[in-house]
Amino acid sequence: GVVVSDDEAQAEAIRRAEKRLPRRENPKSSVTRVLRGEPIVRISASRAYLASVAVDDDQLAAYVEIDLRHALVVPLVARDRVVGALTVSRTGDAARPYTEDEEQLVLELGRRAGLIVDNAAQFDAQRRVAEALQRSLLPDLPILDSVELDATYEPSSSAAKVGGDWYDAFLLPDGSVGLVI
Repeated sequence: GVVVSDDEAQAEAIRRAEKRLPRRENPKSSVTRVLRGEPIVRISASRAYLASVAVDDDQLAAYVEIDLRHALVVPLVARDRVVGALTVSRTGDAARPYTEDEEQLVLELGRRAGLIVDNAAQFDAQRRVAEALQRSLLPDLPILDSVELDATYEPSSSAAKVGGDWYDAFLLPDGSVGLVI
């Protein structure tokens, strides 16, 4: 995930903690709950709460290290599907709970980010299909006694990755080799 903080030391602590978090699904975790359909999870993170949702001592230590106090977890939604989750948190002694207006803002951020994530995934899938189609249209070079042929296809450098070099080779009626690039 991406970590953003106005305190670089805190951001680095979160990055370190995130690396220690288990990657297996935890049915009690707020992220799992949101991915399964809850519209928002509000967290007031007491030590007892953190201990109740942590799957092991390492995860609990990670939560304690970042001094998590309050968090909101919302779905990233696109086209009526949950494509991820967004967690916004407050840490440290000065952290205060989120207001209703802040919750609505985070929900809206989740909706917009969900569309961006989904659009990027769709674009990537379309690009891969277009490149596979382009590669399938490339000719098989003939095996000739008089010359050894080899070719490499590199897709266009454009974002769509379609187009680029085209090649062919064939034997002409007089026995010479025709090359097209």
